[in-house]
Amino acid sequence: MAAAVKPGMTRAQVRDTLGSPLLADIFHADRWDYVFTIRRPGAAYQQRRVTVLFDGDTMKSFEADELPSERDFVSSIDTKSTKGAKVPTLALNDEQLKALPMPAKGSIPEPNSAPQGPARDYPPLEATP
Repeated sequence: MAAAVKPGMTRAQVRDTLGSPLLADIFHADRWDYVFTIRRPGAAYQQRRVTVLFDGDTMKSFEADELPSERDFVSSIDTKSTKGAKVPTLALNDEQLKALPMPAKGSIPEPNSAPQGPARDYPPLEATP
């Protein structure tokens, strides 16, 4: 996301790209600060800072700590050892689909059947005289 921010963008475009700033000081109206911290058991503490400077409504410059790619960030906070684990198959091939048993005829509702009402009768909310 930070790579999409370019000088010359408006405040609205920066907000749409990065989100609302964590710090927007009325005494420094031309500066927006974004701060990110994460602490997870088994992972190193991480803190990132991004500062966006404006000249009026136009972005002038962008200062940031070294920001990792999304893949690098996810791997840095991944505390589960998934490396080398077998990834499950999420789709069946044609042979596996054909090997599946056909569902029983009564288990599939007819498309033209009328909708069923509630399974239980409840008393009215207001007492009738």
